[in-house]
Amino acid sequence: MKNLPAVFAVADRIAFGAPQTVAERGVRGLLVLALYLIGAAHLILFFNGGDLALVAYDWIKEDAYLNALRDAQTTGVPPWTWSEAFYHSTPRLLANPEIILTPDIILLRWVPNSIFVIIHILLFYTIGFLGSLSLARRANASLVAFAFFWLVFNFNGSITAHLAVGHLQWAGYYLLPLFFALLFRIAADTRETPVFERFPMLAMGLLLGLWFLNGSFHFAIWACMFMLIAALWNRSLFKGALWSIAIGVLLGFGRVLPAALWFPDQRSFLSGYPGFSVLFDALVLMREHDHPAIGGLFGRLGWWEYDVFVGYVALFAVAVAGYAGFRSHRIRFRAPLIAAACAMALLSMGDVFAVVANSPLPFAGVERVSSRFILLPLVLIFVVAMAGLDPLFRSSPAIWKPAVLAALPLMFAELMNHSRIWQVGRLEAAVHDVAKPGLSISPTHDAAYAFSVYAGWFVSLLAMLFAFYCLVRARAAAWRAAP
Repeated sequence: MKNLPAVFAVADRIAFGAPQTVAERGVRGLLVLALYLIGAAHLILFFNGGDLALVAYDWIKEDAYLNALRDAQTTGVPPWTWSEAFYHSTPRLLANPEIILTPDIILLRWVPNSIFVIIHILLFYTIGFLGSLSLARRANASLVAFAFFWLVFNFNGSITAHLAVGHLQWAGYYLLPLFFALLFRIAADTRETPVFERFPMLAMGLLLGLWFLNGSFHFAIWACMFMLIAALWNRSLFKGALWSIAIGVLLGFGRVLPAALWFPDQRSFLSGYPGFSVLFDALVLMREHDHPAIGGLFGRLGWWEYDVFVGYVALFAVAVAGYAGFRSHRIRFRAPLIAAACAMALLSMGDVFAVVANSPLPFAGVERVSSRFILLPLVLIFVVAMAGLDPLFRSSPAIWKPAVLAALPLMFAELMNHSRIWQVGRLEAAVHDVAKPGLSISPTHDAAYAFSVYAGWFVSLLAMLFAFYCLVRARAAAWRAAP
């Protein structure tokens, strides 16, 4: 009993402070590893351990995409075209910006599609977990604050529902912590050095390029919009934002050019959240995939396009910690961040974005599902809440420490229950008599289409080589400048 105060002091340092000994740091590291493994196990169970037919909702088209990529590798025939038009009414497979073309597609030679899906998402989850750790270090966040962010970021309704209905490109969601970590570094980088010696700008460009490569072009567009809106409020961000976007577009040119020339331009805008009450419902109510479609003047959508569930407990905690985070000095450049988040949240409401999406501007119809604009503001609030928890712990430790420790298991229970009702196997059980398309790949005789693909990837290759050269140069410059 005499040692209890010392034990509590050690536990407090591990959970809420800075570990002082090697043993304490080791325990904290093991707890972080446990969080990672819990998230990975959740994803495996969410996809039924790979025992899936991929027949629910958009998994049908993703299954067709993966089959085409496998056939291309086994037959040696590039996936130029399909035997017939499929999805968005085009047979030009390589003009579709949603198809994943990351290097891990080589695994399709040996594993079935359902197993590949798990591997692919786990890879992005792992990168995202490392990005989350980077954000936590930058905010000097405690283990409990990091666990709070890990929970609401990885298990909220948006990523859960989109993965459930077959939006494989939403694996790119897990890279959003890296986006904010790099954005904070770009904002803080005031050195008078050449652009190509600034690591954050180059890394942001590579991140945008990876999103394009993964077919997550929506995330790349949202990130570009967020940076540009923030730059309107702080012009010192303009150079970093513009250079990052330029690098990212050049890296993704192999996807951008064919899509711009050959992918059908659909001007079919779909209304966002019908009102703030629906947004509140989406944050706190569990609704299943077959919930009646909702929308507005420009059409209706399934609940997965609105679901951002965190639950009542998490919403209250995020609101309190987020307010504390914005009031603290842990988040720099608050005005640009708030402006960008508010602007994108506004675009997600009703028919606000319709004037842009239905305009004659080039590529205006790319972002036709406006409810998705809420995603970056939501993740930013999660980041700010993580930064705001530790000031609360220090201001009133007797209140906030036990309160958050009690809240975490309640949050976990709510989020796991939401995940259970969206589990992919459960959605497949509700589907009957699905006929998968019988598609085959074939060479192309369209010289202009082929040239656009070759030219685009040639530019991407040159940009990639140059970007890696600049990264090495930037690192060398940083080492020379170090004391």
